[in-house]
This record gives sequence, C-alpha cells and structure tokens, in this order.
Amino acid sequence: MGAILVQNTAWTNATRALDNLKVHGALSVEEIESLPDADLSDLIRPSGHYNQKTLKLKSFCSAIRRDSNGDIAQYLSQPAKKMRQALLDVWGIGEETADTIMLYAAKLPRFIVDTYTIRTLQRIGITPLQTTKQDLQTAIMKVLPHDPSYFAEAHALMIQHGKNTCRKTPNCKVCIMNSDCLSANTDSGIQSLRTVSDRVKTDYWG
Repeated sequence: MGAILVQNTAWTNATRALDNLKVHGALSVEEIESLPDADLSDLIRPSGHYNQKTLKLKSFCSAIRRDSNGDIAQYLSQPAKKMRQALLDVWGIGEETADTIMLYAAKLPRFIVDTYTIRTLQRIGITPLQTTKQDLQTAIMKVLPHDPSYFAEAHALMIQHGKNTCRKTPNCKVCIMNSDCLSANTDSGIQSLRTVSDRVKTDYWG
C-alpha cells in the first residue's frame, strides 16, 4: 500500500496515510475492500490525490483476490516475470511502483529507476540523455549484484542524494562525487545534459 500511497508525494505524507489506516485497522485486502470509498479517501487524504489512490488501492486488492484468493503472501510468491506483468496489469500501477513492490515487499532483486536516479546518473555522465528507464534498469542490473538488500540500499541512497545534493539546482560544492562528475566540473557549475550525453554515450554506454 505504501508503494501506491507514495506516488507523487513525499514518503512522510504516505506514512501519515498508512498510520491512519493502521489506527483504523485497515491494513489487509479484506479491510480495504470493505471500506466505503469515502471513508478510505478520508483516511489516506494526507498522501494527496486521495480519490485516485482510493481507486488504485481497491484495484490492487481486487487483483490480489482474483489472482491469489486475497492472499498477499501467495501473490508475492509468484515468479518474478509473471508477478511484474500482473502488477503492470493493475490499474494505477506503473513500472516504478511495480518494481518497488517487487523489491521491498516480495524481496526480489529489482533496481528502481526514479527521477533522482536518472538525474544523478545523467549529470555524472554515466548515461546518455535519451536513455529509457527500461534500458537504464537493464544495464545497471547487468553489473550490480542481484541482492535485494543491496538494491534497496542503493535506491535509498539515490533518493537521499537526489533530495539533499543533486537537486534540480544541484549543490555541487558539497557533493561527494563532484571530482568525477562531468556536470560539476565546468566553469558554469553545471553544463547541459545534452552536452554530457554527447560526451559519454560512446565511452560509457552501449
């Protein structure tokens, strides 16, 4: 549920919504499905977009009931490829949310590609500008150990770095990677991503 509630909001807001559900005793497929839409929307209001997220949560619970008789443990024990497709078939669940559920709930090795990851790796010069999320995920998973805890920590560190340092306007002076970052090592402090992409796409990618 957290993977859905955190969409387009900060984790602190999603946590407040989860806390409301916990207090109300609504942390299971059966409890979510039995709540009237208006009541569920009110409980998850802190997460924002609460009317849409109400429908997304109920859609997900319906899928779990349909595919696994409402048993979340059984649902999460599916083979990785089958489960990812099943998740993507649920209304309101995209690739990032599906990978988040697979990594944190099913404990499967999935490298989560989000805005922070793309921005940081492009600025450093590891990935070309036009790289798709799928291509980036595939390339990274080829070279990193397939350990769920490793991927989870990598994801958390990317978020931390993206929020605190490699923001939309980056704080290059305090960045631990500034000596190796192409964007940081320019007279202007940050050069265009397209220029970075042109410089590295042959040497680092392909």
